[in-house]
Amino acid sequence: MAGFHTHLSGAALVSGTAAVTSLLVGWVTEAQAPLLFIAGIVGGILPDIDAKDSIPVRVFFTLLALLAAASALFRAAPLLSLVESLLLGGFAYWWIRYPISAWFLRYTVHRGVFHSLLAVLFFTALTAALVHRLGGGAPLLSWLVALALGVGYLTHLCLDELASLDPLRLTVKGSFGTALKPCSWQCPWASLLLLGASGCAVLAAPDPRPLWRGLPVAATVERLSGRLLPAEGQWFRALLPH
Repeated sequence: MAGFHTHLSGAALVSGTAAVTSLLVGWVTEAQAPLLFIAGIVGGILPDIDAKDSIPVRVFFTLLALLAAASALFRAAPLLSLVESLLLGGFAYWWIRYPISAWFLRYTVHRGVFHSLLAVLFFTALTAALVHRLGGGAPLLSWLVALALGVGYLTHLCLDELASLDPLRLTVKGSFGTALKPCSWQCPWASLLLLGASGCAVLAAPDPRPLWRGLPVAATVERLSGRLLPAEGQWFRALLPH
């Protein structure tokens, strides 16, 4: 499979291109474009959360634990003393970072259900729901951020499959087909669980109709075609002093 730095670089390239393109055609503003870039990078490393002792899994559970601790602190502060609130926040952090993390890694298999197209659907819909309901994002922006994460996730799976090919020796590694698959046939219970979770995420996500209504294809293609290359061959002229 491809290494962490390959996944990070590939996700940065794809999500950066998508974010800049979205900005050029007017889908997002300058303030919103970085959200697409960040979401794509997160999606590019997210499939490896089931890899034991990997960088993504440590980062993921550390951030999740910090979020749980902050939530516990803010909710407990009006009701408890300072020491009680800190103890509760510390317990929330420890519970997520260690027991929950250990349980998750024990019952997941690398290149299992998280290396599948079903996982792309789940995390895309989940991102749209979180950005819309917790972040207050408009439906169109929520789906654009979600799609950026989904594209980054899919990039990771494609890079893993490409790493299974050896074009010089014209051979295919045994890992080929374990990343870009519909679901995990080896773990049917996990696939069914993720399928149900995907359904819940889709129901919680905002209305997707603004996505295709707000992105006129003809106008977008025309606008992008005019921004692919500099006008009249004047490269970087806009950066030069006039």
